[in-house]
Amino acid sequence: FASDAIRKGNSTRAIRMIDEAVNADPWALDAAMMKTEFLYRAVIRQKDRAAARGAYQRSVDDVTQRMPPSPPIQQQWASHHLHLYQVFGKINDLNDAKALLQAARNNSPADQWIVAQLAEVHAAENDLSTAKQLARTAKTLSQQGANLERALYLQWIFKLQPVSSPPLGVAAAAGPVREPAESVLQDRGLLMTDK
Repeated sequence: FASDAIRKGNSTRAIRMIDEAVNADPWALDAAMMKTEFLYRAVIRQKDRAAARGAYQRSVDDVTQRMPPSPPIQQQWASHHLHLYQVFGKINDLNDAKALLQAARNNSPADQWIVAQLAEVHAAENDLSTAKQLARTAKTLSQQGANLERALYLQWIFKLQPVSSPPLGVAAAAGPVREPAESVLQDRGLLMTDK
């Protein structure tokens, strides 16, 4: 029902229904994760108002109390912060995304998407040495097991503006700007083009 309310643009009804589900079961993750997703989008809709940021952070804290975050959850939250960085250009979002990606990598070291996205984060920070190393690692991971689904051209990562550049702003507000990792990393000069 909450998903239907979101689709219809009824934010008040949606958050009320999500809250009811969250409060009904103090251990369940699905509704709590849905709430973080809804509230991160509210930060964008409300143009980064402090109240919206606070509500989002409280929902993240609630999930953390229910269960220690797994790599997929850390990845999802990193994605929230990367999108917020694209829209608003706040360095705190980039730092939070980086910390979440590093934590996810510690628990899932063979995930090529995480490593490729970390390479792009370091490139945005102008840490090109680390970015190149991570890009090479992502390429190696993508070739393990001869599994086509791991290929870097199928891993869509968030394309990030350098920290010294203006944010994408309105261009990213409707949705994240993502491109295949292989293209992004090659365009940054982090990967050698296959001959």
